[in-house]
Amino acid sequence: MPDTFRSPAHVVAQQSESSVRPVLRNTRVRIAIGLTALACAGGLGYRVGTRRAFIRDQRIANGPEMPEARPATWKPENRALSLPEHQEGKVTPQTEALAIDMTRPVRITWPLDVGLDPTPQEGSPSRLCLRARQGANELQEAGQGKAFYPFTAPEGGTYHTWFRVRWIDDGIGHIMCNNSWFAGFDDLPAEVIGNETDERDWFWQAGPDVTLTKGIHWLRVELREDGTLMDRAAIVPAQEKLPKSQLDAIVPSSLHTLAGHRIPLCPEHPIQNVEFHALPTESLVIGMNHVNMVALCASWQAPSTSATFSGQIQIHCPTAPGLTVQGTADVTCRAGSPFVRRELVLSFPPDSARRVHRTTISVNAEDGTPVFRKTIRFFSPPAWAFLGPFKDSSRGAKGVYRYTGTINRLGAACDATPRKLALRQTPAKLKLEGHPTTDGRATAWQLVSDGSCYDWSGAIDLRSVYGDERPAFAYAVTWLQAETKLNHRSFSFQADDAGWLWINGHTVAHLSMDLPREAHRLWTSGPLDKGPNPVVVKLTQNQRYWGFRLDVVDWHWQGRRGDVVTGIAPASWPSE
Repeated sequence: MPDTFRSPAHVVAQQSESSVRPVLRNTRVRIAIGLTALACAGGLGYRVGTRRAFIRDQRIANGPEMPEARPATWKPENRALSLPEHQEGKVTPQTEALAIDMTRPVRITWPLDVGLDPTPQEGSPSRLCLRARQGANELQEAGQGKAFYPFTAPEGGTYHTWFRVRWIDDGIGHIMCNNSWFAGFDDLPAEVIGNETDERDWFWQAGPDVTLTKGIHWLRVELREDGTLMDRAAIVPAQEKLPKSQLDAIVPSSLHTLAGHRIPLCPEHPIQNVEFHALPTESLVIGMNHVNMVALCASWQAPSTSATFSGQIQIHCPTAPGLTVQGTADVTCRAGSPFVRRELVLSFPPDSARRVHRTTISVNAEDGTPVFRKTIRFFSPPAWAFLGPFKDSSRGAKGVYRYTGTINRLGAACDATPRKLALRQTPAKLKLEGHPTTDGRATAWQLVSDGSCYDWSGAIDLRSVYGDERPAFAYAVTWLQAETKLNHRSFSFQADDAGWLWINGHTVAHLSMDLPREAHRLWTSGPLDKGPNPVVVKLTQNQRYWGFRLDVVDWHWQGRRGDVVTGIAPASWPSE
């Protein structure tokens, strides 16, 4: 058939097809353009929305968390809180020797405090003393842990020094790591006091000989080991042959007109007319079996013998509305009554957020002038779930693997998937059957939500959960809530013995050697998502202590809302 021949139907069909093609093509173009425009609009909307959310989160993060003041409510003082002071009931012998009451420092810095002997000997009177409580060494920072006492040397010459001390058992039968102080005079280097015996009752420990000029000097006592107590010091002229049996009879003396004087070791801060200090004397932890107590002391130092200081103690904690304080808020001191001590018991609301609560203790004079301010960090801790204890099979027949690193062989399949641990899956699902328990019995997750697994200083003690099981390892899990996404939140982690730390599935710390728990040893960081974030710890037990410390570190974001990290109530933890 010739190419020019077309049937009418074929011509009509061809004409129809040729007329439809531009329409379809135009429709496809319109759809493509529409989809592109929609995608652009969606992308632009997403970017704008994300940017707005980012700006909003940044605005939250950079704003103050809670600017309004929340003063505590005061309750009447409970007379049972009054702490007895140890009185000798004797008179000063005829001597040039002098004694110092160590419970009345003019200045003192944490983690030293003044409180009751925590474990008095049976039949011994309860007494106040200068203390370095068990665990205080872990909290000490550079330049802290010092107490200063002024005295007057009657004549120039050489003096023998004595200190009435007591060494406390560390809870597992050891004394020799808890039996020394540092002591020094004026700006002279401190020397070791003790470190010789395992005496468990109060006794007089010889200190260094010191050459003094006539006049005012300063005794300085510093923390060296924790678990140590001290309540008296005696400074005896070298020419006097005063036996130790007569040291108890020296009635302590003190100076109370030192305003304007400067302590030789820190002359940049002269003594004020009234010196104040406020120290926590019980637990820093809010929760079951924990008492939160602050001792505020005022020392009269003005040269005038007729003036009087009267003031009012105020306590604020913006993050704990409903805080109540039991004690006396009035502070009055003068030359005739130069030393005042106030025992204040703080009761945080049971529903306090699981976080650090910065509590400000201040003193205002009668005219409202602020004269003292101190912030103490109490905290309501996160709950923890524990799994274990599993037998440590990596040791074999080796007695101690301290510092050998063999703990690296103590791996488990679930270590590669810490999210499964965070969801508290069963030991079977975690494939832990190959790790027998220390007692041969099946184990399950144990939840501790009331803070009873913490010691007074804020360290978690697995011995309170499992007892003294060794050699062993166990897991601990909690969840933290972040108000905004944080790309590098800082944490402080210390483990006793070896330990691993996973946050949000990331390995942020791996302490492969058997080391003692010490605060501030390891600072690390990890990302936190907005919302709940899993935290998993694996911890081994070799000997003595078994615990760890995990702190959210406050640095340049301190006090900003978006950086707030809190513990989550166990009922709200994600689970499988």
